[in-house]
Amino acid sequence: MDMSDLDQNLVARCLAGEEDGFSELFQRHQSKSLRTRIALVGDLATAEEALQECSARGNVTHPLKEARPMDTVGPSITVRFVLREDEIASAYRTLSLKRPLFWVVSLIGVYFLVQGTLDLRGGDVLGNASLHFAGGLFLVGMIATLVFIYPRWQFRRNARARGEQSHEFSDEGFEVSLSDSRSVAKWTFYQQVIATGDLYLMLHNNRLCNILPRRAFANLADEAAFREILHRHTKLRTVGAADSRKATDTR
Repeated sequence: MDMSDLDQNLVARCLAGEEDGFSELFQRHQSKSLRTRIALVGDLATAEEALQECSARGNVTHPLKEARPMDTVGPSITVRFVLREDEIASAYRTLSLKRPLFWVVSLIGVYFLVQGTLDLRGGDVLGNASLHFAGGLFLVGMIATLVFIYPRWQFRRNARARGEQSHEFSDEGFEVSLSDSRSVAKWTFYQQVIATGDLYLMLHNNRLCNILPRRAFANLADEAAFREILHRHTKLRTVGAADSRKATDTR
């Protein structure tokens, strides 16, 4: 039995409701799914965490009967694009700003720097002032590195993240295709979608998201149809500056 026959047999077992069939199918394609997620998020640890969560929750391919086709009745939107480095960096900044830990660490760092300044004005140059300045500079530098430097470094070292991506969206779910892999999922995979001036950040959790540039849409009508699909199936939240494409939210 060749590989395609084996996959067909496993799919048939999944459709018949056999959990073992789904488990075997998932294990057979786990490495390819992991490569796809690494290309999307640029981080091995985050990709592995997302893959484990998908397996546990069954969001990606279980039940298989619901996750299969994109050829259902209703509109579908397909976009193709190559992510840019500045888009990755912008996505990281937006997500960082919505994390409480980012603000906690930033405020502690600023507090140390202010306290160090007060110590200097009080004449304490080599004592507490040095400790406060060192702690403040370390925390502020760590935040700056994680938000501004780390995303660009990850993007440059991950060649697959710089390749062409194809995303298809419909009321049935979405499909992501890279050069050597393909993933299909239901809308329950996403907790919410954040729309910025130039991007859609499709969040699975606080660490994992798909990045969809607004420039990828061929026209405003396609983007408006995409937003309608989002409104029907997940939460859409707009942040930041006004839409650069002047797309109309028809809801």
